[in-house]
Amino acid sequence: MTEPAKLLRRTRRLDANDPAVRESFERLFYRGFAHVTHNRLIRTLWDWDIPGERLRTRVPYEDQALWGRFTNDRFDAGAAVNVRLNQLQSGAFGFTMPLELTPQAAQGRVCEFMAFFVVDDNSLSGLFAFWNDVFEALREEGFTHTVGTTAPKILPLYRRIGAIPIDEAVIEGETRYFIHFDLSRTSRWMKREASSLAAPELSEPVYLVSPTPAPGEALALVDQELGVQLARLLVVLNIARGESDEGYSLGVRTRCAARIRQLLQKYLAHIAAASKTPEQTAAVVRRERQLVAFDALTESVHGFASLACAHPGRMTDTLIESLDVLLLTALRAWDQEEGEQETLVAVTREDRAPMLAKLRENARREALGAPSEAVLAELADHFAQAVRVLHRLFGSDPL
Repeated sequence: MTEPAKLLRRTRRLDANDPAVRESFERLFYRGFAHVTHNRLIRTLWDWDIPGERLRTRVPYEDQALWGRFTNDRFDAGAAVNVRLNQLQSGAFGFTMPLELTPQAAQGRVCEFMAFFVVDDNSLSGLFAFWNDVFEALREEGFTHTVGTTAPKILPLYRRIGAIPIDEAVIEGETRYFIHFDLSRTSRWMKREASSLAAPELSEPVYLVSPTPAPGEALALVDQELGVQLARLLVVLNIARGESDEGYSLGVRTRCAARIRQLLQKYLAHIAAASKTPEQTAAVVRRERQLVAFDALTESVHGFASLACAHPGRMTDTLIESLDVLLLTALRAWDQEEGEQETLVAVTREDRAPMLAKLRENARREALGAPSEAVLAELADHFAQAVRVLHRLFGSDPL
């Protein structure tokens, strides 16, 4: 039997002066954000060619550096960096270069991330490697700091690769954060958390999608991947609010979650085979149970989001915002922020029956725009299942 070809990925610096390269980049850029139809700020931040299905930043290409990720020979991720700072894209949100970075900026050592996007597979291992390649390239070019902007839902993902929020603004009801990366700090973070992802010479960085690191490193990677999966559930709630396309988003996230689960199972099997201590064996068992719990949490949140999208109303909004707060608290607890685990356990221990009964009573009184009692009961069931899983994940009883 012929052995299947290995799936290889490479990160390459792109020639921003080549019109053909620009077109490929702009078309992939568009694919990465075409489904975000609700986001008015992004619609005004960048230059959209919707008929031509192309997207570009408003910063001239001569001021940019572009990178692309290629899986085998398929272009599937990109990054655009403002390396001259003749104009700051973040200025569109009212942000300015922090005073503490002004001297470095004057020396040409500060750049700005303007766009980062992936299509199809955005597993954490792949994102780590792509970020690592781009960060390393910027360090090689003499940059020591980079800034950028992000929405609240994405901030937890960026914090995992070293981002520090330094300012925030509310524009037309939407919050944006101004974030800062110390490139020396990201270097240490990558070395600690992603040492299993090979980073060869920048001219041809290559890595396998499924490396087999040492047990301790693999456990750290599993923890990071599960944490990002938790953060992604916050984005799923945008479907519940009707702010992104349900069919596209759920389909992509379901396929991605399945691939990530396979990767995590492979890591855990590798750890179990390589582990020599009772502590490592116990850690594998616990994470296997956590993975089952995350599957149940994902199923309940996806079911909730799909149903809520189809049945909007004030009562639905109440449940959406309540689940949003719980997931945010769970993410902070997963990151081991002080006091958050105790808060989440206390909240999820509460009897939800009175609150849900009150919602049903209010739904009966609503004239229009409220889901039926049957729909609300189904929404409440999804909600209650998510609460039960969160309590199991973060409670004192072992999974």
